[in-house]
Amino acid sequence: MAEAISTFGKSCVAALIGGSQIGSPVYGAIGTGSVTFTSARSGLITESIRAAMTSVDLSTSQEANYTFDYNSVQMSGLNLSEYGQFAISSGGQLWAGAGFTPISFNGTAELEIQVVWKVI
Repeated sequence: MAEAISTFGKSCVAALIGGSQIGSPVYGAIGTGSVTFTSARSGLITESIRAAMTSVDLSTSQEANYTFDYNSVQMSGLNLSEYGQFAISSGGQLWAGAGFTPISFNGTAELEIQVVWKVI
């Protein structure tokens, strides 16, 4: 799935390069909204769960690989169709996100999302 970096996210990356001490997008949110993502988005349409990252791998030059895990209890009954990254645990502005064809969870499956940010 192609992820769109929001206008806000681009501003935050520029601020970090400039020496700002703002946070990084370490919270992953999932939801059931169904709108196509563009850089103008500021949040998810229908956020269901937001969780802190499980890990970040910085071992590859010019990349940050974020991993977010959600257990079967969290996922039970969701028709997941959107994902986003945020710097804070609730509220705040969307850094990046994606919308996709809904995926149904029946309470037995877990979810792991890996997002790679590449500086090119």
